[in-house]
Amino acid sequence: MKVASKEKTFCCNGCVCACLVIHDAGAASYYKKRKSYPVSLKDVKLALLEPLLPVHDPVPAEKPVEIFDAAGVPEEGKKTVSLQIDRIHCDSSLLLIETVLRKIGGIDSARMNPDSNKAEIVFSPEKIRVSEIVHIIEAIGYRANLPAYCRRVTSADTEELIYIYQIRRGDRIHVLCGERIPANGTLLRDSCEVDESILSGGSRQMKVEAGDPLKAGALVVAGVALFRVDDPRIIG
Repeated sequence: MKVASKEKTFCCNGCVCACLVIHDAGAASYYKKRKSYPVSLKDVKLALLEPLLPVHDPVPAEKPVEIFDAAGVPEEGKKTVSLQIDRIHCDSSLLLIETVLRKIGGIDSARMNPDSNKAEIVFSPEKIRVSEIVHIIEAIGYRANLPAYCRRVTSADTEELIYIYQIRRGDRIHVLCGERIPANGTLLRDSCEVDESILSGGSRQMKVEAGDPLKAGALVVAGVALFRVDDPRIIG
């Protein structure tokens, strides 16, 4: 990429943006004097990102999915989504993602975890959709992945969507045909058929009756499975 009429090589778009900010501020001499890389993007303008933004098709319609806060209960008027971000190479990437998201209308806060490369984003669903947030992240050169979720049956026998990492021992989980068992447990009622080929490496379809164990990763291929979680360690 050319910066100030010179061809430059960068490890990621975060470093590209940091370089653009420095040159835009008239501080290009920084690169000759630096001993470390303490670049701040706090005041970056979104216009500086235009050279990085590829042409995208319109944002696709979002699939019905409810996003929950860290406790698994939706906050009134606000939602929190945790996105796994790929293609991050350095701290500039983390700072770029945070800075861009915080300037987007409808996003209240965005915080990157430098250890896991996960973004915790608080947003107003009536102003911006999750698919649009993903689109923004991908437009600046990264890839965002939504966490998997499952259906937990409450004590009132209603269902709620939770992230699979929120599963706890003793939870009752409802798995539909075509979905995978998210944790080891015991089938509570009726029967279903599961395919355990992902676990054994070969085709292994079997019928499971009430009281039988279910293994995390097994695919429900017939019927539905209402099971009790015996081991909270999950797939995913």
